[in-house]
Amino acid sequence: MDLKETSNLLASLTAGQVEAVVGPSPFPEVAQTRGIGKVLVNLGELPPAGQWANFPCCVGVASEEMIAKHPEVVRAFVALISRVGAWCNAHPQQAGEIAAQWIGLPPEAGRKSSLVFLGSFNDSWLRGADTYLRILDSMNKFSGSLRHKTMEQARPLLINDSFLDTGK
Repeated sequence: MDLKETSNLLASLTAGQVEAVVGPSPFPEVAQTRGIGKVLVNLGELPPAGQWANFPCCVGVASEEMIAKHPEVVRAFVALISRVGAWCNAHPQQAGEIAAQWIGLPPEAGRKSSLVFLGSFNDSWLRGADTYLRILDSMNKFSGSLRHKTMEQARPLLINDSFLDTGK
């Protein structure tokens, strides 16, 4: 059943409209801490091994105009987000508590988060992005330049990694 929005996941589970949900963190962790569900498996653990590791979740977005007019701001923002992601990876429980407090969730839900922040577009992330594109396309969510595109075809439209510090 397509619940349309992540905001409907826990309400549908609580109301008994569904018996289980699949959703991004922190929804499964919140369901568990509220006693309305139990985390059964994390996406990265599903077979085949490695297929779902580093699956895309959240990305930063800037308009072409912003990139052209203020590249220094975009570069600073990307550097900040990269440093924050690295800190969160090194301190997952503390980062989870801070995030939970910020968005109004129980701290124990944040401590259980299994999010990993990537500093580059690695092969597994790109494979996952391709999966997203194909699924959204099959649901007729695209009507323009992304319609019927693979990640390889859409990458120039979607990814500008020139602001990443790759250690070069």
